[in-house]
Amino acid sequence: MSAKKLAATVINVSLEIIFAALAIIIIYNCGIKAYSFGFSIFADQAIASDPGRDVNVSIDADMSTYEIGQLLEEKGLIKDAKLFYVQMKLMAVSDEVKTGRYTLNTSMSAEDMINTITTDEQETQQTEQEEE
Repeated sequence: MSAKKLAATVINVSLEIIFAALAIIIIYNCGIKAYSFGFSIFADQAIASDPGRDVNVSIDADMSTYEIGQLLEEKGLIKDAKLFYVQMKLMAVSDEVKTGRYTLNTSMSAEDMINTITTDEQETQQTEQEEE
């Protein structure tokens, strides 16, 4: 009887140690990913160094902030659409996106791209070029 209790105790303690170790590993990995995501929000690094390459992008009126991020990610202008979405929300400019065609560059930071698509400057430049 005492051998069975001892075996059950050893198994219980072993399982508790295994579950505790797994919990620590999961919490650690989540912390690393959260830190990396948070750092990326504020580090605001460009995909490429100067001069980069120009990419034409069309933003439609029915596109959501996340869809714009997905478009920029597909075009190779940003690394992560979710990160771009969060940056737009933190800058409180999600509702200020101007529709139109933009020429963005891979050497631009996400903040520069956000500023470009939320101001009328690029549209004015595009319109002037089209009129010529």
